[in-house]
Amino acid sequence: MGRRIVTTTATAKGGINERGIRGTAAPTDDYSSRLVKYIPAEIITAFVTMNGMVASSGKEWLQWVVFGALLILTPLYTHYLTREPGMPPAKKQIAVSSVSYLLWVFAIGGPFVLTTWYDHIYGSLLLPLFTFVVPMLDQSGAQPFTNNQGQG
Repeated sequence: MGRRIVTTTATAKGGINERGIRGTAAPTDDYSSRLVKYIPAEIITAFVTMNGMVASSGKEWLQWVVFGALLILTPLYTHYLTREPGMPPAKKQIAVSSVSYLLWVFAIGGPFVLTTWYDHIYGSLLLPLFTFVVPMLDQSGAQPFTNNQGQG
């Protein structure tokens, strides 16, 4: 399974789909597959590991450096993982993964706990909402709703 999200819109166009497979019968990603692919788990794991080491060192400014460096690396890494021959960059997936990283760090606390305005409840509410809604952003794979009532 590649990390690039596959939709029926792209496969219905014919030619080569997101996985580089020619034809129109390629499998598409369901809701849970899209959810997993939108979350940059490797980057979040790197943040948790590095932030734990840095936070215990007492160098608070370094927490911001770690956060910023990984925020810059997230779109680059996601682009690398989602590359497919003959396909344009997965711009939406790259953008959503970057926002996902930001929200995960915000929910974890990270360097935001060093600010006066931060409260853990913000991340505790925002992250589940984002995680629930984000896979719905790509409705191209959804079957259209048809109302057959009144048609004779």
